[in-house]
Amino acid sequence: MKVLISAILIWLIGSYVAVRYGLGIGDEYLPVLTSIMFLYGVILGLIHQSIRKKGIYWTRRSISQVAALVACLFILSAATYLILPFRYTLSIKNEKGDGVASKIRIIGSDGEIAFAGYTNLVNISLWKGTYSVEIESQGYVRQSLLVNNPLSLSRNQDITRTVILETKLILLSEFSFFDPTQTIQIEPRISVIGRNILGDYVSEVLSKDDKLLYGVYDISIADEHFAGDATIIGDAAFFEGKNVTELALKPNERYQRISRYEVGLMLNYLADFMDLSVLGFINETEKGLPRQFYLYKKDEMVSLGKLLFIYCQHMAYEEEGTENRTYFMPHSERYFLEQGVRDPTECYRIGLDGGIPESIGNKKISEHIYNELVGPGRFDHEPRELNQVFRGVDVAFTFDIESGRYVFARSDIAISPCENENYSSGLANDEIVCDDPAYVAWMSPIGGNVTYTQYSYPQVSGILGYREILSFMERYGIPTTNYIVKKDILAFEKLEPDLIERTRMLIDKGVYEVGAHSRYHTNLGLVTEEIARRDVIESRKFLTDYFDTDVPGFRAPYQSLVGNDNDKHIKALEDGRYEYYSQVVQYFGKHEDSDIVHRKYNAQLSNPYSSFQAPHEFLALMHRAPYVITLDHPWNIPYQEGLMLYEDPNIKYNLRAVVLTAINNGGVMSKVKDVRMNMPDGPSDAWWGK
Repeated sequence: MKVLISAILIWLIGSYVAVRYGLGIGDEYLPVLTSIMFLYGVILGLIHQSIRKKGIYWTRRSISQVAALVACLFILSAATYLILPFRYTLSIKNEKGDGVASKIRIIGSDGEIAFAGYTNLVNISLWKGTYSVEIESQGYVRQSLLVNNPLSLSRNQDITRTVILETKLILLSEFSFFDPTQTIQIEPRISVIGRNILGDYVSEVLSKDDKLLYGVYDISIADEHFAGDATIIGDAAFFEGKNVTELALKPNERYQRISRYEVGLMLNYLADFMDLSVLGFINETEKGLPRQFYLYKKDEMVSLGKLLFIYCQHMAYEEEGTENRTYFMPHSERYFLEQGVRDPTECYRIGLDGGIPESIGNKKISEHIYNELVGPGRFDHEPRELNQVFRGVDVAFTFDIESGRYVFARSDIAISPCENENYSSGLANDEIVCDDPAYVAWMSPIGGNVTYTQYSYPQVSGILGYREILSFMERYGIPTTNYIVKKDILAFEKLEPDLIERTRMLIDKGVYEVGAHSRYHTNLGLVTEEIARRDVIESRKFLTDYFDTDVPGFRAPYQSLVGNDNDKHIKALEDGRYEYYSQVVQYFGKHEDSDIVHRKYNAQLSNPYSSFQAPHEFLALMHRAPYVITLDHPWNIPYQEGLMLYEDPNIKYNLRAVVLTAINNGGVMSKVKDVRMNMPDGPSDAWWGK
């Protein structure tokens, strides 16, 4: 009982001293200390009891026992002193003295984690030993340090430490800046606005070699030609929503962007003009590279210098293999010839500053273009005027869409729609009229050597020519106006439905103007006035529904008039809700007491059809007429005209040469409804070209 009382007294005294004066331990370690104190009390109580029993006369054995107990007491006391825990306090701050919440891990030498948390202040008790401390915080340099408080006879010490984190730097040199083709690495100016991680507002202009404190910034990147905006969050750059280290900038305000489709139009024009020059269809004075191009959707004349710059830019993209492309050309630039360059990419580079090389590699630039766009072969024509931008008269190429050459009178060779199903294709059963060619027209036959055999005549003549007509819009993006015969467009759809799909696509692109040319190629002056009026009205209604588009214009077959009277013709057009008609009648412009406008066809020269005119004849007309509206048919593109039609494969090349010559000489390619005629309204005998 006395031993127990002694143990309790020692336990109470030791615990009081530990709590009152502190021994560098936390509350969680007090149970350990008090247990040791209790053990001390038990040992001291046993010593006391032993002395009491033996009295003051100790034997050698009792002395040995007491000495052993004292030794045990000393060892326990020393162990207690050595292993008591210490207090470790760690504070994390930035260079401004603000606390920085960090991910902190304290790991003992045995690999066990003594602490892990996200805070800016740590205050814990640790057993004596060696610890590694890892500190990580976004925007700051990672730090590691050691805590060393080994077992020793030295006095137990608490450890307090403050760590100042070093702010991370964004090295702008880690980002690369390129032009849109990604073939030119540029050194831009970098304007920065935002806040760094220390909370400071930043607004400055830097170079690629500068550094920036970790933070959130809006940056604007620019040089003489290119610009772009990005966001830096931390040390990552976000450009167009993507985390990147390589930024392809966009052309700046000096340039206008052009679509890949528009680039294709320009390259097609270059290729076809050069090809027709080699084949001999372009005028001798114009052979070679063209002087300019007309970009219809932008209503812009594009100089040869710009065309060559676009070519070199395109080839730079091709060599780099870039799929997502941003094409561009300058709003205004004066180009000049320079010495040759090694490759198209270098051609593009000097083109940014107005240079056009005389050669690319070991070829003259014109031959390089010809070989890339057309095919192998020599092309000896040098570039002429690089900066011509001439704007001439409005030119509207128009076509009466028919399967073959129609006639409105019986003859020994004319073929009726009852001849066979080829001649009645496109007609419903109740529309087949065998004996009235003025109402349901007959056809001229073909003669000579027949090689066009993909389809039967007459549809083959219409389809071959219609393909060419569509290609003008598809390859060069220029508009055409097409006055359609209902019977024939239905025949085209039956044999080659793709033609109709292509037509609808071109209507959607805004380059195909739909006009009406009657339902059966009816001579409006030879049928009754009622039949003629119904045909005018029903033609527009059919085409409006068939193509789901507006049909503003009408061209009568054979240049006929309803009732052979201009006023009756105008009334029928008003009832059909047309805006204009295009023929060769005397009246010109807006009719008195009517909103109907006569947009007079005026391109009759040595031959009424442009496909049969020489390019220089057409050019002469452009120089003296206030505008040009042409007339052609699909059938007069593969065939020569006459009582019988004869195949001529060169006509299509001649017509294309006429079209390209018009573009090259400043023709403003237009739909008929948009032509600026620049003539007074009223009766007129003017027929430019005579």
